[in-house]
Amino acid sequence: VKDRESVLYKKKLKEFISNPLLNGEENALSTVGRLKYFAIKGNYYYEIKEYEKSFYYELEQIELLDNKPAIKSERFIDYLILLSNTILLCVNLGKYDRYKIYLNKLSSQLDEKAVLKNRSYQLYILERLYLMEMFYYNRIKDYAKLIDLYDTAKRDVGERGMSIRTTEDIHMRYFVCAGYFSLGDYGRSLNVLNGILNNKEAESRQMEYLSARMFELMLHFELGNMELLEYGIESTQ
Repeated sequence: VKDRESVLYKKKLKEFISNPLLNGEENALSTVGRLKYFAIKGNYYYEIKEYEKSFYYELEQIELLDNKPAIKSERFIDYLILLSNTILLCVNLGKYDRYKIYLNKLSSQLDEKAVLKNRSYQLYILERLYLMEMFYYNRIKDYAKLIDLYDTAKRDVGERGMSIRTTEDIHMRYFVCAGYFSLGDYGRSLNVLNGILNNKEAESRQMEYLSARMFELMLHFELGNMELLEYGIESTQ
C-alpha cells in the first residue's frame, strides 16, 4: 500500500501489530529477537504518530546494542541509523537536552576502530551530524547558525579528504534556502534554490523537485518578479 494515509494502509498496520508474537517482549527470546521486537514497535508507533512511545523503543534498542558490543559491531550501520532517528525524535519532541546527548553519542562513533578504518562510515556520520544540527537550528529558529553550518560541514568533510554526497548536499541546501527565506533574504534564498533545481539528481526526486518549484514561485512573488512568476506557474502546471 503506497498511500500511508489511506484506510487500507492503517487497517493492514493494525492487523500486523496484532500478531500474537508482538504482544509482549517475553516472546522475543534472543537478543536479535528483542532488537527486532523493539524496532517493529518503534516503527509502528512512529507511523501512528505516537512519538513518545516510538522514542521509548528507540532507546531500548540503543541500550541493548550498547550492552552487546559483538552484536553492535555486526549491525553497526543499523546502530548509526538508530542514533540518527533518535536525534530526530528528540528534536521533534522538544527534548533538547536529550538531543545533545545523542548527538554527542553519534559524534563519538567517529573514534571507534571500525569507523577509523571505514571512510564510508566516517562520511555517513559527518553528514548525519550536520543534517541533525541543521534540523535542530531550524526548529529553534536560529537561522543564522543554520546557514553558517553548511560551510562548516563542507570544510570539515573536505579537510578529511571526502565530499558530501549529492543527496545529502541537496538536503543541507534546502535547509539553507529555508533559512535565508525565514530571515527575509529572498535573493540569496533563490540563488541557493536555483542551485538545487539545476541538479539532475534533485529533478529525479519528483515530490521534492515539485516542492522546490513551488518554493521558487513563492520567492519570485516575494521578490516581485511577476513575469518569472507567471512563467513559473505555467511551466509547473
